[in-house]
Amino acid sequence: MASGFVSEKVLAEKREERQKEWEKVRKPEDPEIRPEESDAQSVHRTLFDQLESNKNKAQEEWDEKHQLKNQVRGIDDDEAEFLDRVDDLRSQLERKRRLEERKELEEYRQSQIALQEKAEEEKLRLEVVSRPALSSSGANNSSKNSSQKKLLGAMVRKRPKEGPIHSISITSPPGVVDVAEKKAKVGGALAGLGDYSSSSDDDDEENGEDKT
Repeated sequence: MASGFVSEKVLAEKREERQKEWEKVRKPEDPEIRPEESDAQSVHRTLFDQLESNKNKAQEEWDEKHQLKNQVRGIDDDEAEFLDRVDDLRSQLERKRRLEERKELEEYRQSQIALQEKAEEEKLRLEVVSRPALSSSGANNSSKNSSQKKLLGAMVRKRPKEGPIHSISITSPPGVVDVAEKKAKVGGALAGLGDYSSSSDDDDEENGEDKT
């Protein structure tokens, strides 16, 4: 199995051949020395060149890595306090914002409670205002009823104890009273005649018995 490495002599011979070919096709504006080919041809470098290149690459990576660590460590030392202050300021702003929101919510809640209490007071005031009107109307009705009762009581007290005529209400028309009086007189006369006839019959019976 052939190794991937070639000697420096072989590489030099190949470069000379490429240079000769380059001079044959080179244009006036082209460089005199043939440009190196792409990295695809770098596989033909010598072992020493590849090892040296790998070493340099590893050194560069190591330097870059440690340089980055030094930069981070410098940031920690120099800006740690600043970052802490930034965090504290951010926390204070957040706390202030929450307090303001809580305050606004509390003010809104208090305003709603005040509006509700005001509505309740207005409702009670309307009830109190409408209540005396109902009481006054009830008092008027009661006074009317009591006046009517007193009037009826006076009429009952003024009514005479005897005679059918006086049982007629005082509010009856005069003609009705006259007719009632006439009927009462006629009834009294008839009652007197009845008593007289009955007494006459009794006398006749007694006389008959004496004759026998």
